[in-house]
Amino acid sequence: MARCAALAAALLVPAGVTAAGTQSATQPIAWGQFQGGPGHAGAAPDGPAPAYADAWKFAAPEGRKGLSGAVVVGDTAIVVGGDGVYGVDVENGSERWRLYRNGGLLSLPAVGDVQGDRILAFTDRAPDGTTNLAAVDISGEARVELWRQPLKASSRSGVTIDGDNVFVADDQGRVYGFDLRKGDPLWEPVRGVGRIDAPPAAGEGRVYAVSRDTANGAVEVFGVDVATGRKIWTFQPRAQALSVSALAVVNGEVCVVGPDQLVYELGAEKGNTLATFRVGTGVSPLSAPAVSGRTLFVADLGGGVHAYDLGSGERLWDYQFNELQLRSSPVVVSNSVVVGLNDGRLVAIDVKSGHLVWQSDTGTAPVGPIAVVADRLVAATAGAHGGLIGLAHDASASLTDIPSPSELNLSGTLAHFALAFLGGSIVILGATKLLALRFPFEPVGVGEDEPETQTRDEEGDE
Repeated sequence: MARCAALAAALLVPAGVTAAGTQSATQPIAWGQFQGGPGHAGAAPDGPAPAYADAWKFAAPEGRKGLSGAVVVGDTAIVVGGDGVYGVDVENGSERWRLYRNGGLLSLPAVGDVQGDRILAFTDRAPDGTTNLAAVDISGEARVELWRQPLKASSRSGVTIDGDNVFVADDQGRVYGFDLRKGDPLWEPVRGVGRIDAPPAAGEGRVYAVSRDTANGAVEVFGVDVATGRKIWTFQPRAQALSVSALAVVNGEVCVVGPDQLVYELGAEKGNTLATFRVGTGVSPLSAPAVSGRTLFVADLGGGVHAYDLGSGERLWDYQFNELQLRSSPVVVSNSVVVGLNDGRLVAIDVKSGHLVWQSDTGTAPVGPIAVVADRLVAATAGAHGGLIGLAHDASASLTDIPSPSELNLSGTLAHFALAFLGGSIVILGATKLLALRFPFEPVGVGEDEPETQTRDEEGDE
């Protein structure tokens, strides 16, 4: 049963904060949740183009506890920390307001619009050590808590809002649905095979989640009818592993990278397999594919970024970085794909060529989720020195045009090979003449090299 707990999230107002810190209906929800919207497509074609420069940094007030990724409403980025929820000025990185939080696992919040009111939903630790889902009206200066609902286990998934409904999942595989304004449960929680690490995706009257059993590696992707709370389809990849991506749902398709290192396109209505194609390595459960038009972008655990045509499954290009990628999802910004790496770099790859056009060293902390607004990127960084970084377009900086280190430069490679072959031949010929004077020498025949072939796994409908 929903209960009002307006005093449970007491507002702490820093000096100098005025009504400018409110999120009224006139301010757009620029990037209201994980990967921008309820389907988690991760595309912002009108965002700032590279190159970028640091505009500001916001350190986690709690130090080592770090911060979640940010969502953006109007001119305020909202981020969850261990002891508070913070509103940060997108232009200069100053703290505008904060809400008290009891603690618990860090996860992405979400902001929705109900009849012109901006409602923030985030998870908070319950007195018994489990998790509550709390909703706060942030339309005015008071920022009043509307309700909070208990979950049956701890939660790390993050929150998704679709219209008047809010969804969250817990570590035992349950997906919950609530009315965003009143907090009333939509139905009894629907359960998967195991832990749900990323926010459920939603759209067209359905909510989707990917769960994994951390003990035996079983993976289940499933769809739930929002009207009835009934699980309407289930998809279980044949392989079992601990690595499976978050979901992106676009144009009636659910896209996920399975434990078998295959990208699956599933029908959103029935869960049928529409297409499969292979990725180089597994993908972090914290990372979702991004979709722009009919192109799918995937960042894998090994630092590879890949682009695929959704119609044919054709791999359009790959870019390989010599660094892990555990926390960040690719986002399509203007004509580039931007992703964060574990060594602190933020990188941008041209959508068409697949070449690196810009990179920046944001420090040594791993880069996490990225939010995109009209003139800013807001990236979260993890660890003891983590926080938020705001980046703006830098018109004075030059772009690069660097192909992937794994890309074959045929003309250059052949030229280097020819020079090496010529030099080696001269040395071998001289040595052979010297040896022939002292020892009988019979040349050994050399067979033809077999041409290198590249194959792509394709599977039909299941």
